[in-house]
Amino acid sequence: MTANLTSRELDVLALVAAGERSREIASRLGVTEATVKRHLYNLYRKLNVTNRVGATMWYVEHHRGAGEPARSPTRQPR
Repeated sequence: MTANLTSRELDVLALVAAGERSREIASRLGVTEATVKRHLYNLYRKLNVTNRVGATMWYVEHHRGAGEPARSPTRQPR
């Protein structure tokens, strides 16, 4: 179940669930911190949560709990 998340939103969600901060996520994915914050806003809206804890809980329940391994996002070339 992906709640119609984009692959980039799933990358951000996996890093949020791993405890990364917005600045660290931006650096790791090669985007700006503002872009990460926009992805987080979209994630919260799509998942019907209000914060990182809610998003992490959704991730654990729907991805890790479903037997899927944690995603390992890597920096994408621009």
